[in-house]
Amino acid sequence: MYVLSRFLMKTLEERGKMMKITMAELARKCGYSKATVSRALADDPRVKPETKSLILEVAAQYNYQPHMVASNLAKRCTKTIGLMFPKAPRTIADPFFLEYLHGVSETLFEQGYSLLIPQVRRQRVMET
Repeated sequence: MYVLSRFLMKTLEERGKMMKITMAELARKCGYSKATVSRALADDPRVKPETKSLILEVAAQYNYQPHMVASNLAKRCTKTIGLMFPKAPRTIADPFFLEYLHGVSETLFEQGYSLLIPQVRRQRVMET
């Protein structure tokens, strides 16, 4: 379990480094409201092209990445994929499995999804 935790923490740290500023900070730097910045980033036609261009330029300059959880919450869509596997200590410690898990996680993240890995315990059905 420790190996998997270390792997996931490293992945989360790498993702944390990608987001340099929040949308509120981006809005302040651009001189627009959060709503305008949000619309510009979503390519909303109500935002003037020059405004959108400025916001996208500043967003790129600060390496802004939308916060996936907040974005999905606003859309009322979790975009979370669950990967379930039975409790098996050797599976978690297997380097191939960790590499596979890393690939799945990265691919999902690039598409705007998050990965949930619950521990599944088999329960024996008691006969009465």
